[in-house]
Amino acid sequence: MATDDRRKHVDPIVQDTIVRLAIGRPLWKAVQVETYLRGLKKLAGRRIPTLRTIQRLVAEHRPTDSSGRWSLSDALVEDVGPVLQTLATVLEYTTGQVGFVSHAEADWIVRLSAVVPALPPVERWLIGRLYLARKEQGDPTDDLDMLLAFAPWGNGEDGWRRYTRAVETGWITAAPFFLLNTLHRGGAHMMSAEDIESLERYEQRVGEAVRSIRSRRKPPAAK
Repeated sequence: MATDDRRKHVDPIVQDTIVRLAIGRPLWKAVQVETYLRGLKKLAGRRIPTLRTIQRLVAEHRPTDSSGRWSLSDALVEDVGPVLQTLATVLEYTTGQVGFVSHAEADWIVRLSAVVPALPPVERWLIGRLYLARKEQGDPTDDLDMLLAFAPWGNGEDGWRRYTRAVETGWITAAPFFLLNTLHRGGAHMMSAEDIESLERYEQRVGEAVRSIRSRRKPPAAK
């Protein structure tokens, strides 16, 4: 595969995969991410960034989180249920690599389970980690806020059409595709060839909608 270290030109599908691994595989080093990317037949023909770029992307999207390991022994009784449920599911999702959550992650899990009860356990953890990473980097969280506001997974295809329409009209920014994809399919999983084709179509639709909106907003040419 070709490589590309240009900061502004990382293939969006490759970058989405890197972000997912940075968030969902917290013990993986950048070299493991690179090996995984190069071994994916689904990414054949796409530009894979250099190891340095992968290291940067992983660092930007993975929270450092020094809050310490969460334990049932020092938790409030009313907070225990969602955290334990999420912990068991995360252990399975990471194939045994992650056997605990941090205090900061537990706080997000409790918050998300309270305000969006239908959000699946693994996505509570993934979204919580994204919020932590964004906060550390000083990056906006509007896309995550609006995903939770629309909560399209709770209303079937009508919910997803409503959310997609808001993205395509330029009212909101789309959340990371790996989140949209796993929520739409009802649970976290690794990206398949069909998922990549779906992402390509989604990006094309959103891109065309944004270009159309921008063209309508252009000021009239000076006479």
